[in-house]
Amino acid sequence: MLALVPALFLGACTRSSDPGETIHARSPAQALDKPKISVFIGPTPIPRGDATGARDITVSNQYFALAFGVDTASPWGVAKGGILDIAIMRNGTPGNDFTSLVDFMPNYWSAWPTTYQRVELEQSTRHEVVIRT
Repeated sequence: MLALVPALFLGACTRSSDPGETIHARSPAQALDKPKISVFIGPTPIPRGDATGARDITVSNQYFALAFGVDTASPWGVAKGGILDIAIMRNGTPGNDFTSLVDFMPNYWSAWPTTYQRVELEQSTRHEVVIRT
């Protein structure tokens, strides 16, 4: 399992008194307007974001929002599972996407089309989100 690099952005930012509560936002606004870690599945609510797939994952807190490409292909033939979008949150609203790709170079990575990469949301609570690529 990949140690989630964005934990630097998200991990130390908020804690909940109920660490077992799972957060699944029903809309982009719900996903990005809370001061806890939230998860939104679907096209990212990050303005100018590239993660537009039905199963793409956007994770946010009051500081940052970032989107993983699950259905959306990464640029330059890179295998799926990278972070396609990152935005700074201001007053509960994400700013514009400011990144092209944060890639994790999974095992057996190839610039050719790949079918064996997976991206899975393994855990989602107010205090921790685990995504395996």
